Amino acid sequence: TSSAPEAAREAFLDDLARLHSDALRASQGARQMVLIGGDFNASLGVRTDATPQELRKLLGPWGLHCDGNRCDSWQALREFMAVHDMRATGTFFEKRRYATWYHPGSDRVGYNPDHWLCQRAHCKWVQDVSVRPCMSLDSDHTAVMLTVAVRGLSVPCNRD
Repeated sequence: TSSAPEAAREAFLDDLARLHSDALRASQGARQMVLIGGDFNASLGVRTDATPQELRKLLGPWGLHCDGNRCDSWQALREFMAVHDMRATGTFFEKRRYATWYHPGSDRVGYNPDHWLCQRAHCKWVQDVSVRPCMSLDSDHTAVMLTVAVRGLSVPCNRD
């Protein structure tokens, strides 16, 4: 989180990178994809004309625009995404609602610190990402639902 020491944030991203690499290694040669979802405490913003070229492939054109008051987490998450060729999938779908967390001391100013990340090569299988305020969670965040197309899934059929 933004209140965590920088070393703790870096350790989290290092652990995430190690888990991501392990998952990719385990799925090598298989028709599998790696998805990472979570509260990253980082509002990433959206792709605009001012977005540097190396970041354009990471973000889509839709979502909440950042007001410039980002915590350090947003830059670290963008760097993680760039190194691991991942996209913030929620920024590629036009929706009415993007905010997943509201600052308790503000007048309902919404932020989007919760993301689903996907390898850029596998994003074609992501069909939708949407904020689901109707889902009941024991959290101050709103759920984010990811819909993925599954093709060629072999399900064993028990015919007793």
